[in-house]
Amino acid sequence: MAPMEGVTDFAFRSWIALCSAPAFMSTPFLRATHSYPKKIPKMYAPELTQAINFNYQLIPQVMAANPDHFLQTAEQLLPHTSIIDLNCGCPAPKPLGSGAGASLLAEPEYFGKFVAHITDRLPKKSISVKMRLGLTEKKEFS
Repeated sequence: MAPMEGVTDFAFRSWIALCSAPAFMSTPFLRATHSYPKKIPKMYAPELTQAINFNYQLIPQVMAANPDHFLQTAEQLLPHTSIIDLNCGCPAPKPLGSGAGASLLAEPEYFGKFVAHITDRLPKKSISVKMRLGLTEKKEFS
């Protein structure tokens, strides 16, 4: 199941797991900043940190404007999962205005440095990237 804010929360993932057999599912994004999250919120991904066992791999999705903020959050999540998804697809105004989500695509050089920075510091094959085609043309949002 692809990640989507307001849709793929814990209740939805639980329902899907009870009605079918997904191999993996993703969380909505967790916004990482210099001061948040100090600790992963309990209801963000209870499958990772509590005694809840569904037969799917959960892929937490994190959104950040700064690679070090992403890494701080990844370090809290990786003891509980083998992969984390970097959100570079969200076109909402608030993330775009703060340099996160799809706004990372506006500066390809910074985006490349961001991804290189996090992949150099995290275990191999522990990062996936959710992204869109671009930001400027309507067709890039499909």
